[in-house]
Amino acid sequence: AHEGADHAEPSLGAWAATKHRGRYLALAGAGEAPEVRVLAVGTAGEVSLGRSAGVALPATFTALALHSVGDRLLVAGAEPAGDSSRAAVYDVTESAAAALPLDAGLAFSVATAVAATSPRRLAVLIAGAADAEQLYNDITLVATSDNAGVSWAVDTLAKDLGEGYHGHLTAVGQRLFAITVDGAGQRQGHEGTAAGGWRSASADAATGPALAMTSKGGVIDLLSHSDGAVRRSRRHVDGSGWEDAGTVEIGQPVLAVLPVSGAPGELIAIGESSAQLVGER
Repeated sequence: AHEGADHAEPSLGAWAATKHRGRYLALAGAGEAPEVRVLAVGTAGEVSLGRSAGVALPATFTALALHSVGDRLLVAGAEPAGDSSRAAVYDVTESAAAALPLDAGLAFSVATAVAATSPRRLAVLIAGAADAEQLYNDITLVATSDNAGVSWAVDTLAKDLGEGYHGHLTAVGQRLFAITVDGAGQRQGHEGTAAGGWRSASADAATGPALAMTSKGGVIDLLSHSDGAVRRSRRHVDGSGWEDAGTVEIGQPVLAVLPVSGAPGELIAIGESSAQLVGER
């Protein structure tokens, strides 16, 4: 979530957020011991880290993304695989973490985002490489399931990215949208469904890593740093072009943004001195 941000230290030490059973949760922590924390949200939308949510995470698992799907809380990331790592997604509760049977088929892989068009129709964005010595994003895949994660189909969205940036994934109705970014900063859009059928789609005109992607109703917003601000590019689902939708304003420079999965259109804008929930609650 912090790719492309300024070098100042963000005020909220979190890198993923979701709304699960009425509570805002975040992945936060220091070193190699991340945990799921409850987010405290004030009456004016100010956000701070609260207590631990008491969710079990495997000790060797690197957690990168959270997603609430019905009553389930899914955590995506990577776990060790010899000298490399492999993408993994866990269904977590207060007492257990159950791995979903996801196999990206790559020598190196990490799961960077999760989206869902229904409790049974899931999608996971995966960055990786076919060569175990390439510990970077040379290939971006999407794994989809139409049976709640019991089995998966894997499609290649982009390859030969040359140390590409992590992409973004969101769901709009029964459709899925993704953005991939190569090492030169060129963006490419993709759209499909949990049943597959992926095809190329337009990306906005900006270059470099995108900070986040959100969706609500029939609208997708892609957020990027531009001239010291976080600017929105907007696309309507049934359209093909992107338009400038202004900037994210919280009364101070925005260093990072976290989309709140499970809460359409909401995001957390993180400044140097405070963080703010933006969007409907």
